[in-house]
Parts: sequence; structure tokens; C-alpha cells
Amino acid sequence: WRRITMSIVNVAVRTGNWRVALTSLDELLKKIQFKSSHEFQTLGYQIEIYSRIGKIFLQMGNLEEASNYFEFAKQTDIQRASLILTMNSHDNQDDGTKNKECVTSPRILLNTGLLAFAHNHFKAASELFHQVIEFEKKRSHNKTFSFDHHSTSSSTTISTTQQQGGGGNEGGGDFVESIMIIPTSPEDLLST
Repeated sequence: WRRITMSIVNVAVRTGNWRVALTSLDELLKKIQFKSSHEFQTLGYQIEIYSRIGKIFLQMGNLEEASNYFEFAKQTDIQRASLILTMNSHDNQDDGTKNKECVTSPRILLNTGLLAFAHNHFKAASELFHQVIEFEKKRSHNKTFSFDHHSTSSSTTISTTQQQGGGGNEGGGDFVESIMIIPTSPEDLLST
């Protein structure tokens, strides 16, 4: 049911039907029952849903509501990190590194970067996006990513754009954000 709802949300967002997207996500959030045996997974779903709601408000141009939902996601991520600390302390395996990764998870960094971008703080947004890329590089052990177009090594360019749409809210100026990954070498084209 979660995947189906997320598919409905994706279609609603693409068609600019913000009400359907937000209502569907709100219903999904209500369906997630807090169960102590699945607490970690439930918190992860909540972070994902809060982030999605925040991104929808960002696309609608409502930066204040976007910020509120991104903050909900961040607070839930902190709660999840606390749970990891508790789990690690029971297992006597807490080396301090997992906690740091969870508090500053890539989704939270991306949310913060998107909000900074929407506020025209491009340097801060770029730094946050680089942190996300570095985190993902470490996690996946993949190729080097770069925001630079003039890189001499085999890399991938990340293009972040924000376009004003034709309507969808009463002001007629909804914004659509997108992040595009552009291969910059023939080797990258073959590996994708």
C-alpha cells in the first residue's frame, strides 16, 4: 500500500494536483502505526513522507510550510539516531560513527540544500549537495561526482534547476525543482 500511494503521489505531483498528493501523503502518515518492533523502519517512513510533503510545498512556492515539514523530518531523523544509539549500546558496538551519519542523513542534507536553493543561497545549497554526494560515494563506492563542468577526470555533472511553472496555485507561479545527473564522459554513458 505504501508503494501504491507513493505512485499516486508521483502522478499527482507531475500533474500539479497538489491537493491529491498532500492528502495521499497525509493518509499514508496516519496509516503508519508506531510499533516498537518496527520502530526504526517506521521512523524511516516518516522521514521520507515528511520530506516528500516538504518538497511538494517547496514546489508550490510555500517555503514556510516546506521548512516546517523539513524540520519534522529532521527531528524524526534525530529520534531515529537516538534509537540507533540505544540499539548500539545494548550490543556494545557504539563507535560513534553510525550516530553521526544518521543525524546528518543525506535526505536531511538534501532537504536543507533544496530549501537553501529556494532562498537563493546557492553557495550553501551547493555545499550541502556536495555533502550528499560525498555520503553517497562512501556508501556505494561509486565513481567521483562533481558539480564542475570542466573536470578533467571521468565524472558526472549535477545540474540543479528551478523553473517557474504555468500555474497550479492561485499566484500562478509554482516552482518545479529538479536535479539532473549528466554524464560528462563516454565511460560514464556506458556505465549508466
